[in-house]
Amino acid sequence: MITSWELKFFPTKENPNRYRLRVKCNPEDIDELLSFLKDEFNLSVSSPFNVLSSAYNFGIYINNLPQEIKNKIVERLYSVCSEGKIEDKQPQQEHIKKETESSLPEDLESILTNLVEQVSSKVVEPESKEETLLKESKQKTAFVSMPLNPKYTFENFVVGANNRFTHAAALAVAENPGKTYNPLFIYGGVGLGKTHLMQAIGHYVKKKRPMMKVAYIPSDKFVAQVIEAIRNGTIQQLRDFYSNVDVLLVDDVQFMTGSESTQEEFFHIFNTLHQLGKQIVLTSDRPPKMLSTLEDRLRSRFEWGLIADIKSPSLETRVAILKKKSEEENVNVDDNILLYVASKLKSNIRELEGFLK
Repeated sequence: MITSWELKFFPTKENPNRYRLRVKCNPEDIDELLSFLKDEFNLSVSSPFNVLSSAYNFGIYINNLPQEIKNKIVERLYSVCSEGKIEDKQPQQEHIKKETESSLPEDLESILTNLVEQVSSKVVEPESKEETLLKESKQKTAFVSMPLNPKYTFENFVVGANNRFTHAAALAVAENPGKTYNPLFIYGGVGLGKTHLMQAIGHYVKKKRPMMKVAYIPSDKFVAQVIEAIRNGTIQQLRDFYSNVDVLLVDDVQFMTGSESTQEEFFHIFNTLHQLGKQIVLTSDRPPKMLSTLEDRLRSRFEWGLIADIKSPSLETRVAILKKKSEEENVNVDDNILLYVASKLKSNIRELEGFLK
């Protein structure tokens, strides 16, 4: 996972439009970053090198970076990590660099660069117009994606006979987003773990593929966003945001009712993402064919992929859930008490978890 990044204009005589990207991330994330730059934008990049900085641990040079592609890279970087910055031409630093420029290898050049930056770091450059616009754009779109619950992971999900198939399907989607079941439609009663599994997919993708853009949104929030976007004249920004998502997680689609404009927008977003091979995951309290308040064209698209349900947990699974929850809460409860509670609370998992709070 990338925790901080910096994209800086870093030209040479041979490559006047070169940029240097420095990141703070795990070693296994570098291959994902290189693949993103090479495969998605067909860019010429250097091999990654270590940098002598407390803020970053890896660096990459990007050769001949066009402005349009640079903006897309910055947008994607901001979507996976908000702790980022952009530095364009800085005359004083460039002057120092030219004085010391030589044919040093890139790893030695990176060391020299750090020394040069220490000399010139006291110079405060005014924020560029481009960076200001990017930050404003980021602020405008920040509201459209809800955070994932850190507890909703595959590791914390208790698998039983009631959810084994759906758990396996969710894991398969997380491992190969857009290539296995698309869309994945999960349905079941209240408090049975639909949101947990959906968000577990998001956590898994963000961890294993940090350059992928994941967006989670309950459908009632999406309805509110569409209404607000229409009122403020920002509907195109809303469309652009969702069209650039790699994994879209929409919770409780049964609430996406009563507004033709909302269903119209989601219909087009769904089509765009599906045509691009991006993953869509949906949850509901009932299967698509029973969502009578939704348009036929939406219901039919919800059935394109895999439909999987979650049933009420068995007694054994309810006991396992209580044990798991007691361990998480560091609460010591006798097994006989857990068995008694599990035999009395049969409707959903939230009631079981509420016992230990």
